Amino acid sequence: MRKPLSPSSALAKYTYELRFDDVPTEVVDYAKTLLLDLLGVAIAGVQTEEARATLRACQSYGTAGGNSVLIGTGLTAPPGLSALHNGILAHALELDDFNGADHSGAVVIPALIALAGQDRSISGKRLLESIVVGYDIAKRLMDGCGGYAAANAGGWHSTGPCGSLGAAAAAAKMIGLDETEIINALGLAGSFTGGTWAFLADGSMSKRYHAGRAAETGVMVAYLAQAGFTGPAHVLDAEWGGFFKLYAPTSTDLKTVTEGLDNDYRIMKAGIKPYASCRGIHSAIDVILDLRESEGLRPDDVESLEVFCTKRQRNQLGNATPETRLAAQMSMPHSLAVALIEGSATLDLYRKPWLGNPDVLALAQKVHFLSNVENGEETTVRVLTTAGKEYRRLAPVSRGKGGPENRMSSAEIDQKFDSLVGTVYSDGYAQELRDIVQTIDTSKDISALLAVLQRDPSANDPCENGKLPSMASRS
Repeated sequence: MRKPLSPSSALAKYTYELRFDDVPTEVVDYAKTLLLDLLGVAIAGVQTEEARATLRACQSYGTAGGNSVLIGTGLTAPPGLSALHNGILAHALELDDFNGADHSGAVVIPALIALAGQDRSISGKRLLESIVVGYDIAKRLMDGCGGYAAANAGGWHSTGPCGSLGAAAAAAKMIGLDETEIINALGLAGSFTGGTWAFLADGSMSKRYHAGRAAETGVMVAYLAQAGFTGPAHVLDAEWGGFFKLYAPTSTDLKTVTEGLDNDYRIMKAGIKPYASCRGIHSAIDVILDLRESEGLRPDDVESLEVFCTKRQRNQLGNATPETRLAAQMSMPHSLAVALIEGSATLDLYRKPWLGNPDVLALAQKVHFLSNVENGEETTVRVLTTAGKEYRRLAPVSRGKGGPENRMSSAEIDQKFDSLVGTVYSDGYAQELRDIVQTIDTSKDISALLAVLQRDPSANDPCENGKLPSMASRS
């Protein structure tokens, strides 16, 4: 009886053998949708403090001699720096896709954009093949850890560990590695990756770095494997030092890592964010917005607002007095307060003047966490009103997550994309980029995509004097 392939070997075989013509049309279409959404988020990310700091660091490190795009700057750099920069941009606004590594798009797509800059003859079909592979494997590793809660329970931020291998697989596919080389790339990625939740204490920028570094890792290990550098073939399942033994010692499900490789395209599980907060807050926002619309609930009506959740969710999302944009985006109390006050959870509500706003702080103090739930990604919300009414509701699947029936509509995705791109480029750019992405599978090469991503925003910027507004006016 033939011995089953190791997890790494099975994933390498899948990565090598996947061909565009074998991928169902709906999977290809969704890959293009995710690509467009991620690029819109990354372009808007140019205006963040994280992006400005990253660009300064890249320039200090040295960008000469590289042809890979630094999105939204008009500049190029070596591929590793491009992947790092664009990964940070893509995750900087907390609006990138979820339910993968967790944040697969911010890891996979920047790695591929970086590699394409070094070989602009790569076809649109190869780009889409690589996106499908990268998202799929990143999600499979998350599932193999036992899901989001288990993968993050120990304090690891799963976008780093799971995302690094997803980026490695995508990068390996992009540059045409063989099966043995792909195994080496996965082994190298899995043997040196990480990222922790320590940023919760002060709202620091390190969460964004996790995505950028994972994308950079994917690029570097693909080049190393191509050059003959080897990695552990059993990086995932080794008894001592294996990926799952380290990151998910009590929740590993190896079977789910490789089952359905021929037909279960897990890119289809990725969700597009409707709200500018941590995904774990979305279902509670859904409840508050529903109560605001259906019951006419307003801030003055609230006596207390209780959230039934796990201890991890309370620790992760419980900060009622955030002082930075990231801290606010990770704050359940802040998010529910602005959602009830304004009827939305858009990006501007996580910046000044909403940070420290007295009305927001007063309502946030009425949010209480009841950590009596053992497991579960969604949270039940109970509102007690000053008039003695009680509302208790659960959104079992948050908006934007799950199958097609719960995703944002095409019109909503387009509106999100247009509004984000419009903060950096003038009219016409968004539609130009949309047209390129929607027809990318017919392109013999992706030079047109890279050219539009490389375009200097100061050449057609809607802002005064062609300069991006200072962070003081935007955060």
